Amino acid sequence: TSTPWRITPRPPTHRRPKRPSPPSRPCVSAKGVLEVNQSNCLRIDFVTIFPEMLDGFLKQSMLKRAAAMEAVQFGTVNPRDFTEDARHTTDDRPYGGGPGMIMLADPLVQAVESVADKESKIVMMTPSGSQFEQADAHRLAEEKHIVFICGHYEGIDDRVRQLLKPEEFSIG
Repeated sequence: TSTPWRITPRPPTHRRPKRPSPPSRPCVSAKGVLEVNQSNCLRIDFVTIFPEMLDGFLKQSMLKRAAAMEAVQFGTVNPRDFTEDARHTTDDRPYGGGPGMIMLADPLVQAVESVADKESKIVMMTPSGSQFEQADAHRLAEEKHIVFICGHYEGIDDRVRQLLKPEEFSIG
């Protein structure tokens, strides 16, 4: 006799079909999936005095998978590596006085120039920039290399804006 509580296994025909494996090295753009060569994958570099803070974001979830698929490459550059004093100073009081500290131009410019080339899109995050919108994300997704300058303190020395001519965005 059969027992009513016994569960019989599903026949093999009811198994979920295996997903096809992804292409060997896809590169994702806003227009879809492309075949990969190093010239059409997005590279994103972050210039920040806290590169360790980004590790948690870049090594999790979708960003981790995108990097594993070699659809995008992430890098961080610390401006402190481009200072010459013993304390690796990246900030100073504003010229002409005022409250707070600003990030020095020299270490930031040298850090950006260490990773950027003529085709790189340089983006500076600043409260005075234009509001970052979805259209901007789509436009930036078409770039080959983006360098984000991440500010800290009261702001960034204005010479960075004058020398590098970055696109400026505010996220809030």
